[in-house]
Amino acid sequence: MDMGVNHLGHFYLTYLLWGLIRKADKPRIINVSSNAHGFDGYFLGNGKLDFEDMNYVNNYKANVAYSRSKIANILFTRELQAKMDWVGMYGYTYSLHPGVILTDLAR
Repeated sequence: MDMGVNHLGHFYLTYLLWGLIRKADKPRIINVSSNAHGFDGYFLGNGKLDFEDMNYVNNYKANVAYSRSKIANILFTRELQAKMDWVGMYGYTYSLHPGVILTDLAR
């Protein structure tokens, strides 16, 4: 559910809008990620995206699943920018951390 809600839905929406994005003059795509992407140590070389167990059936940990979904946002944003550059689209992609607010999300 983490990967679906935090990444795959946004990925699919981008796919559905791709025709309009390609027609836009200097399109911008903004993906909301999180500083929590670092919980898993992915960018330090310690973590990994497990494509064989994307639903975390084995060894589920909420903070790791959330972290990996946010890593997916960042990697998708980077790859999308590279593809836009490769086809000559003069647009920009961004991933950002929106800030921290006090919620009961972790309960």
